[in-house]
Amino acid sequence: MIQRILLGVDGSEGSEGAVRHALALADATDATLHVLAVVETLDRAGEAVSGDPDTPEQDAPDPDWPEKTLADVTARAADRGVPVETTVERGVPYRRIVDHARTADLVVVGRHGTGGLREFLLGSTAERVVRRSPVPVLTPETDTLARPRYDTLLLCLDGSDGARAAIPPVTDLAQACDATVHVLSVVDTTPFDPDVVVDLLGGFETLAEGVVERVADDLASAGVETVTAVERGVASATIRTYASRVGADLVAMGVTGATGLEASLLGSTTAKVLRAGERPMLTAPRPSDSPAPSV
Repeated sequence: MIQRILLGVDGSEGSEGAVRHALALADATDATLHVLAVVETLDRAGEAVSGDPDTPEQDAPDPDWPEKTLADVTARAADRGVPVETTVERGVPYRRIVDHARTADLVVVGRHGTGGLREFLLGSTAERVVRRSPVPVLTPETDTLARPRYDTLLLCLDGSDGARAAIPPVTDLAQACDATVHVLSVVDTTPFDPDVVVDLLGGFETLAEGVVERVADDLASAGVETVTAVERGVASATIRTYASRVGADLVAMGVTGATGLEASLLGSTTAKVLRAGERPMLTAPRPSDSPAPSV
């Protein structure tokens, strides 16, 4: 169950989408919302370091942003009857968020922070949180609706344990929002020689059908309405096209899939879908018995 949601804010415009989703999710799941404002600190070389009262802070548009942001979110939460806790800390934003994530069920963090990044880039706070968080992370779309909806969820699977990690949070969200879950597996055609691909795809599609049907059966037993699909194509592009076709309100994927993520999201299917920013994305961490990337 989603009982505690951690919202990371940094005073930037990029945080607004995260605020809207965090409020909507907390309202839908009856969760407590913990709002964490991290004031980034820099050492003399300009590198972000852990909080130290003697360390100069990075320039910000408004030095009072933490108090103003927390007051704004608290007021908006009160309008919805959402219980709120607030914390202000200094340090490296992603490290502080990941530290607090250990006591949360879900993290919500904006796509870009004070640097004004227009895309989800390697090295950003959001990317680092996604890679290191011990719990699922929701990253909003580029243009977030005033009141996000979660009526249609898209769960993407490839048969790996990493991909299956997204099933529990999707189940929880679908139950709370009475949502329909589309269970999709894409048979990625890019690695194959065109001369032999026809002979191979039939077998892969049969395996994929088995994966989505088993998960759909499990979701149905939990009272969740499901739709299953197996499609061919380039995985990231096919997922985005399918999400558009069914009007998915959220796309859920494991942080790692069949090919593994190693130390970077760059180039992975998950990263490509996330970078597009077309829809909110829920990413779930690898199983706890698998090695995690170093911080």
